[in-house]
Amino acid sequence: MTDSVKAPLQVSAAMPTGHVLQRQEGRIEFVLAALACMALCVGMNAVMGRDVNWDYANYHGYAAQSALQDRISQDFWAAAVQGYLNPLPFLPFALMQLAGWPSLAIATAIAAFQSLGLLALYGLSRHLASGIAHPRLAATLMTALGAASPVVVSQIGSTFIDATTAPLVMVGLWLLVARPGLNSACAAAALVGAATALKWTNAPFAAGILAAAILATPAQSLSERLRLALWAGGSLLIGFCLSYGWWGLRLWQEHGSPLYPLFNGIFRSPDAPLESFSYMRFVPQTWPELLSFPFRLVLHDAWVHTEVVAPDLRPALVTLLALALAAGAALRRLRWTTIPALQRSHRDWRAPLVFFGVSLAGWLVTSSNGRYAVPLFYLLGPILWYLLQRLAGASRALVLGGLVLVLQVQHAAEAGSPRWNGRPWTQDWLSAAVPDPLRQEPLLFVLIGRPSGSFLASAVHRDSVFVNPIGTVSLPNEGPGWDRFQALRERFAGRTRVVVTANPAMPPADLRAKLLRQNLVIDRLGLQMDVDSCDRVVVDDQAPLVSWLGPSKAEPMDDLLACRAVLRAPDPGLTASREQAIRIMDAFEARCPKIFSPLSTQVEGSGSVWTAAYGRYDVYLTIDGSGSITYRSDRQIRSELIGTVKSWPEDVARFPCALPLNGRRGIDTLAADRHAPR
Repeated sequence: MTDSVKAPLQVSAAMPTGHVLQRQEGRIEFVLAALACMALCVGMNAVMGRDVNWDYANYHGYAAQSALQDRISQDFWAAAVQGYLNPLPFLPFALMQLAGWPSLAIATAIAAFQSLGLLALYGLSRHLASGIAHPRLAATLMTALGAASPVVVSQIGSTFIDATTAPLVMVGLWLLVARPGLNSACAAAALVGAATALKWTNAPFAAGILAAAILATPAQSLSERLRLALWAGGSLLIGFCLSYGWWGLRLWQEHGSPLYPLFNGIFRSPDAPLESFSYMRFVPQTWPELLSFPFRLVLHDAWVHTEVVAPDLRPALVTLLALALAAGAALRRLRWTTIPALQRSHRDWRAPLVFFGVSLAGWLVTSSNGRYAVPLFYLLGPILWYLLQRLAGASRALVLGGLVLVLQVQHAAEAGSPRWNGRPWTQDWLSAAVPDPLRQEPLLFVLIGRPSGSFLASAVHRDSVFVNPIGTVSLPNEGPGWDRFQALRERFAGRTRVVVTANPAMPPADLRAKLLRQNLVIDRLGLQMDVDSCDRVVVDDQAPLVSWLGPSKAEPMDDLLACRAVLRAPDPGLTASREQAIRIMDAFEARCPKIFSPLSTQVEGSGSVWTAAYGRYDVYLTIDGSGSITYRSDRQIRSELIGTVKSWPEDVARFPCALPLNGRRGIDTLAADRHAPR
């Protein structure tokens, strides 16, 4: 009897303690948060449609093929610089395509993985909200504020890999904050190192995570911080090498540089110009531009921090609130205010704030491109809440943060669908009806244009070779890489196709005239097309998607024409005219090497018009048939007259080395004066 009475007491003693119950509750909360983040990303992806963006046609599709096949030794300059980026992040996409998954299934899988970035943001926010009233509500609000970015939303389920590599960065930061110490610092650094290897534009976050680990991790002495810095730096290098080492080795074997063609001023591969490519289209160039940058992001205008319209209230609000907090701190020192000082419970914020500040500085200097800043846009949510609670208290911060969320969502929604090129869901990601003659034997495809059209590599004969000598970055005559191109041209004599774009609605007569002009453009390549022997590749004949988010911003895609080409010596008259244009443009380059960069850019044209494209600032220098010398940047409606062929030496001497229209872009450039030299 005694034993039977004691038995229930023993079971009761073995029941879970409050600590275990709390852990179980935390697991349930984590699972629910994961399901909510996944549902949000998957649902938004399904509504926005299949994204066939410009970069997919230029190099995403080619990178997917390169991840499955050793294209690096087969092709040359198939997608210019981007064709040599690490293809590893495109491997899952390529495998799903190879398995025959429909486009919606592929995008759903991508969106589900990208939701891990939001889940890590929730985990980070949940830790930062511990010790305050309503921590789950605060963490949910921080996560929602972080996710409310048109730039982030536009990438959900797409082939852009910025949102796909962001989970590595966010998990690393979460680890660093939730479990400060040497092990977490090393793990976080390794994850961000891997993210950097997958895409170079994550490099600012590598600097940010190292700074956060060194400055925000508890350490007792300078020697301990130095030890932590060495371990974290080594871990970052290991993470980078594990993700990039195999690709760097292949680049070294093929082109003599592990980073080819980047940083070639250091590695000096003979197959690329001896300089480092950089793209500064969004980088503020003056102090007024820098100081106004967060406020310009509020505008419904393109080409502010990304190529499409992506308005964002949050950076401006963070700037204003940070200034208010700084002013409050200054007044507190004078005892003119009662804004509280930093409390111990707020010190967990040191790591995310240090990470944000250092990464932000690196991002502003290197690109200022919103597509590359997904972790920064995520962190705007917690930082907004932090500033609000410091200024108004935790309870008011919940109300004010909710109001900001509503305003941000409404403001962003007014811009319409954030997709770059949203299209209905189909079986293939990008359908291309390729005629049999292009599939039956290995051919040399000479791609002419921007974007390259290198996605065709997966739709033609496996042993076909691709080269893009005239595109975003052209191969210069007698310059780096020219010998490789000539060798391919000679090897495939009689089996060469020149690929150009063709609007599906263009009348046959206009199309033939365009092909004849293209023959003048490719004259310098030693090739001539037979304009009556072209095979048409019909590319994605779906109309842009119209959803409740609004119509897609893109126009229908052009078809491709693959025309038979034969070897032919360049025309002497065209060569002489080009050489005169090169002399003039070289003089402008020597006068203003910063604006007209990279130097010695190949001059393209058809005799009546010559143009050199300088990628650093998206500047186009042009000499037209009337002898006028003009220049402009992308999204400037008019060109600006800076000289004439008759007076070019004097025009070069007085050129002020300023960007076209002082860098202004947009509809206001319609009023530009084209007739007065500067």
